[in-house]
Amino acid sequence: MARTWGRRFSVVLVAFILSLTCTSFVHAALPKNGRVAVVLRGKGDLGKADLTAAGAAVIRELVRRGYPVVDKDRLDALERSEAARLALEGDVEAIMALARKYGVSYYVRGTAEGHKPVVNEFGLYTGTVTISLQAYRARDGKYLFSDSIVGKEVGYTAQEASSKALIVASGRMAAALGDGEPVTEVKPEVKGKRFSLFVSGLAGLVGAESFRQDLEKIPGVLSASLGSGIGTASFTVEYAGDVGSLADRLVSSFQGLVVDSKTPGSLRLHFE
Repeated sequence: MARTWGRRFSVVLVAFILSLTCTSFVHAALPKNGRVAVVLRGKGDLGKADLTAAGAAVIRELVRRGYPVVDKDRLDALERSEAARLALEGDVEAIMALARKYGVSYYVRGTAEGHKPVVNEFGLYTGTVTISLQAYRARDGKYLFSDSIVGKEVGYTAQEASSKALIVASGRMAAALGDGEPVTEVKPEVKGKRFSLFVSGLAGLVGAESFRQDLEKIPGVLSASLGSGIGTASFTVEYAGDVGSLADRLVSSFQGLVVDSKTPGSLRLHFE
């Protein structure tokens, strides 16, 4: 689905983290002696729904790590404030205003940028999202640190890939804020669907096994197993795409192979 690039949306996520008397995290990126406000905005091919989901992912991770978060009413009030809008641009006075009005001790602003998804070798989309964040001490606007986090994910559509990549990046953002753990690249996992193939015209069991081995060399085929090689040979194929794409790949890979019929989960073919 076509998306318009360059649209900018902002969504505000505020998490107030209370001081703890003891902690199991000894390398925290942010001090735990006061409340933290995290504000996230979008850039590129990211809409309000994407950013709302990203905010929810950060909240879930912070809660999982034992951090209390602000109630929805206070979050909505801060989101509507002029100070929050200016603080998002790094305005020191606005950051200090948040400290006075909302009791914020540490302020983190992040920009999530969605890069245009690309089609990978399996015919799927790979989405990439970069979150750049800066942290400040709110009472005087002192700059503390910055970080850059990358999330990559695979989807059947460009929108799905971008949304999943943003969720991955936001989860890692929460981990970085909570623990100060080093950010490492996560290789996207490619998952396929299983299809049944029925192929006639092969030279017995030897021909069926040779065909199976060739199947595994086709781009997008993750695995191929032989069920029966007698008569019409049967195969189970795990493929990263739909049945139409698989049919096209098979016909282009094997000379003389013709598709007789197809269903969402199976193909019947023969060699001329």
